[in-house]
Amino acid sequence: MQNNPGESPYLNSITYFRGLAMIIIVAGHSFLISNVPLENQFVMFFKNLLSGSTAYFVFISGYMFHHVYYPKYSYKRFIRSKFLTVFAPYVLISTPFVFSLLKQKLGVSQETETVAYYLTGYLKYMISGSFMIAYWFIPFIMFMFLLAPLHYRYIALSKKTQTAILLVLFVIAGFVHRSDGGLNRAQSLVYFTPLYLFGIYCSIYRTAFLGFMRGKEVYFILVALAITAVQVSMGHLGNYRKPFFEYQGFDLMLIQKILLTVAILSVLERIKLPAKSLLVTISNTSFAIFFLHGFVIFYLDALGIMPFTGLPPVDYVLVIIVNIVICVTVALTLRQVFERKSRYIVGY
Repeated sequence: MQNNPGESPYLNSITYFRGLAMIIIVAGHSFLISNVPLENQFVMFFKNLLSGSTAYFVFISGYMFHHVYYPKYSYKRFIRSKFLTVFAPYVLISTPFVFSLLKQKLGVSQETETVAYYLTGYLKYMISGSFMIAYWFIPFIMFMFLLAPLHYRYIALSKKTQTAILLVLFVIAGFVHRSDGGLNRAQSLVYFTPLYLFGIYCSIYRTAFLGFMRGKEVYFILVALAITAVQVSMGHLGNYRKPFFEYQGFDLMLIQKILLTVAILSVLERIKLPAKSLLVTISNTSFAIFFLHGFVIFYLDALGIMPFTGLPPVDYVLVIIVNIVICVTVALTLRQVFERKSRYIVGY
């Protein structure tokens, strides 16, 4: 059964999913400065559950493309909104840091070539996003947004064709894996496109999806946990990364994230969620948190503020809390000062 794409664009379940996904992403990156011993099997298990959580954001983006933009689709309006609320904040926030980084790397012998050095260095950093934690995602997702006409055509296909395309692309993605640091755009596109299309697919057939998942959520979660245990038993930590055409088996993280995605969304669809809560605030400011949390981690480390207590598990939790509090505070403050124009500054 296909949903009516003209229904209300607001979904409490997606709002909560986005907020939860943002917390998980921050938690995954907080291992970098908390000195938690990653050789511990329990920690490995926990980290593998958290790793790769940008997959949730890709799925949600696809889901919202169908649910919000498809009913009144305009490629020009869609791309304009993404450039203003995603790419513009990326450029504004990144530019001072990138030039500062380039200045630090500039040697005395290069002073006569500073213009070319800064220009090429700036473009390389901005295209790759390699200068900050998780920033590879912004150039990648913008490229994904540019392919919206293909996604629009996917929606118009028959369910049988949509399903076949999804299955083929998921198999390919499983063997391709992620690229190192997300820097290979073509590889990232191959890996994440089925997740984006899966979001579209679950939105199109939302009623059927919820009917299928009813009572099965716990089984999906248990299988995801079992896959995570297998990863730990094999000594694997974090995302699967490799060169594009090198064979290294199938990406178990992809299967884990698919299982957790459908289980989390199904659970959130079934429970009564308050319209206002801390998680809703985190969700509403999630783009700002995404843009800022890497900088918070960077400066907590660079300024010697970490460790807070010297107890890794405590420091880990504190890093997550402090990071989210700082990011949300900055977002809400900018919103108060610049009102809706703050979306172009920090994504909120």
